[in-house]
Amino acid sequence: MNGEIETITATSESMALTVIKSALPAILAADQNDILGTLAAKVKAHKPDISTPKGRDEIRSLAAEVASSKVALIKLGKSLTENWRKQTKAVNEECNIIEEKMDALKMQVRQPLTEFENAEKARVAAHEKALQELVSFGLIPAGWPSEHIATRIEELEASEFKTRNWQEFQQRASDTYASLRDTLANLHAIAVNREAKEAEEARRRAIEAERERQAAIQAQKEREERIAAEAAERARIEAEARAKREAEAIAQETERQARQMREVAAAAQARAEKAEADRIAAEQRAARDAAEAEAKAQRERDAAIKAERQRLAAAEAAEKAESERRAANVAHQKKINREARDAIEAIVDAGFKAARSESEKPIETAQAIVVALAKGLIPHCKVIY
Repeated sequence: MNGEIETITATSESMALTVIKSALPAILAADQNDILGTLAAKVKAHKPDISTPKGRDEIRSLAAEVASSKVALIKLGKSLTENWRKQTKAVNEECNIIEEKMDALKMQVRQPLTEFENAEKARVAAHEKALQELVSFGLIPAGWPSEHIATRIEELEASEFKTRNWQEFQQRASDTYASLRDTLANLHAIAVNREAKEAEEARRRAIEAERERQAAIQAQKEREERIAAEAAERARIEAEARAKREAEAIAQETERQARQMREVAAAAQARAEKAEADRIAAEQRAARDAAEAEAKAQRERDAAIKAERQRLAAAEAAEKAESERRAANVAHQKKINREARDAIEAIVDAGFKAARSESEKPIETAQAIVVALAKGLIPHCKVIY
């Protein structure tokens, strides 16, 4: 080349490129007739309008034209003939300059559209996040009391989701709100029904327990009476048998003595009188023994009844103490759970309030709960590292 003038033409989808060279490296001319100057003037004259689809399409078209022209110029520089090989380095440097300037020019052209697209993404993301927050109102723990669900329904009715400007998300938000409200109402009805059934079951158990207690008292009374009657009957039978045996023995002895008295007439009368006296004494002893046996049986019966009553009283006291211990334990657990729940709900409520405030940065609820746990702000809970 060495100073000679050469004309090179490159054709792209958007336009024909004509570059007049007088010397190398001079692919990228500085005058306004060069392709870069032409494109720069075209970009400068372009008035971007992102408010309409047509305006946004024009921006995309102009940016695509700049990009395709960049590719055409780079191909042009890299397709130089053998006579230009000595100047490859200079050509590559020119291509790099073209690429950098074309990229900058493309970014300049597309900047309004890029800002619009980013704003659209942020707007849509904000609506999606608000929808997720709306859905979170329906996350009800299993077994929640009906009064808590009623409070959640009141919070939903008073929330900003009902009056928020949802734009194109309005139908989706309305459907979600209506579905969530119906779901909470159904959960509230289920909780009310469940609590009514639990109360009725508790009342039924109390009636059944009282009936069983009365039946146990009556059974114990009958058992004590039966034990006393059996003991008295055994004592009577034993006394009668003992008296009979003694009477038979006395009768036998009397008969034997009578025989002797018949044999010895002189001593018979005296011995008969003595035998009669002995018989009377034996009967008296038998009567005394029977009375003593009856008294002993009565004492044993009274002792058995007293021991049984003491056993029942001890069992009833132990059962009452165990029932009171269980009730105290349940109350303690409810207190612990309630205090921890209240603290967590306070953090969650604070997170929701902060998220709804435009002047404050939204609070990550989960992170806030972890921080509160680490600082010991939630009662009865701690983080173990």
